[in-house]
Amino acid sequence: MPKTLDYDMWLGPAPWRPYHPGHVHGSFRHFLDFSTGVYADFWCHISDIAFWSMDLGAPRTIVARGEFATGGMSDAPRWIDVDFEFPDGLRYFWTSRRAKDAPGTVGGGIGCWFEGANGSLVCDYGNRSIHLGSQVFRDLDGIPQSIPRSPGHQRNFFDSIKTRRPSESNLPYVVRMTAPMFFGRISLLLGGRKLTWDAEKEEFTGDAEATRLLGRVYRQPWALPV
Repeated sequence: MPKTLDYDMWLGPAPWRPYHPGHVHGSFRHFLDFSTGVYADFWCHISDIAFWSMDLGAPRTIVARGEFATGGMSDAPRWIDVDFEFPDGLRYFWTSRRAKDAPGTVGGGIGCWFEGANGSLVCDYGNRSIHLGSQVFRDLDGIPQSIPRSPGHQRNFFDSIKTRRPSESNLPYVVRMTAPMFFGRISLLLGGRKLTWDAEKEEFTGDAEATRLLGRVYRQPWALPV
């Protein structure tokens, strides 16, 4: 163990386990005690654009499919697909495998796909393409701006310090955007059970077992402040 590492502090409220280099920085995400694999790692980077642009609220139902890692140290999902349905009928799905039927994904990286009534929009870290029938556009003129244009993470952070206004990724928004990721994890842990979320009560309807998985037992002396 590196002399500069306070391993007890690193573990925090997570269950105690003997030190191993694979448990700490870089690879910690592959253990369910600390994260939920690549799914949790990339959720905020990919789902953010959907939740931000569509102003998505809480999902109504959640159901996950996946496969957990076996035969090694990791116990996080090897892959996971999650289907969400929102109260207005809007559907959102996450896949950790390539969505082969999404237009414009050939040769692309991780990204977000919007399917509309008359076409689709595919965007990743460096590109965006609009598909209308057989035509593909890299941009369209005359589209009204519906969401603010981000100046970038660092610039937005400094601007928030100067102006005292909330950043784009402010805490209330981040909680709303990140919570569905945990709902997908819970569904998978329960064998792909379909869950119904009550946003007002902040619990799963008729499923005490799933609701218990919203929290965890903290390792002493760690405690959640109230």
